Amino acid sequence: MQTIQNGIVGAIMSAQKHLENQDFLLLLGDEYYSLNIIPGLLKTFTSSSPDILIAYLLESQQERIKNNYTFIVKDTRLLQFIEKPQDPMTPFMGLGSIIFSKKVWPFFENAGTTNKSLELVDIFNLAIKYGLYCQIKNVN
Repeated sequence: MQTIQNGIVGAIMSAQKHLENQDFLLLLGDEYYSLNIIPGLLKTFTSSSPDILIAYLLESQQERIKNNYTFIVKDTRLLQFIEKPQDPMTPFMGLGSIIFSKKVWPFFENAGTTNKSLELVDIFNLAIKYGLYCQIKNVN
């Protein structure tokens, strides 16, 4: 149970003793999909073995992207994730359907030692910085 309301990263940390040393799927409760994307995410995660698999939509309405997060890609390489961008430079809207491998736990543990409240994109960007394999999957 999350005793302090300190965001999604805090919620994940509060579940650590139940999830530690396991891969896990995060599904944010404020998103609705008209089709079941989970089997496709699980299949991709199993077949390509990323450290983090992040679902996204191609979105034409910039206002929707501004309320979520986006990312910058060069060729096939993820460069950066941006939380609630003021001026989205890409049509990619990150979703709250994410699979984390157990290799990502140290990033969450280190996040707990900072005084600032971290967002999921902070975890994604740390993973990229330290060479973990972050993969994106279009679910349109």
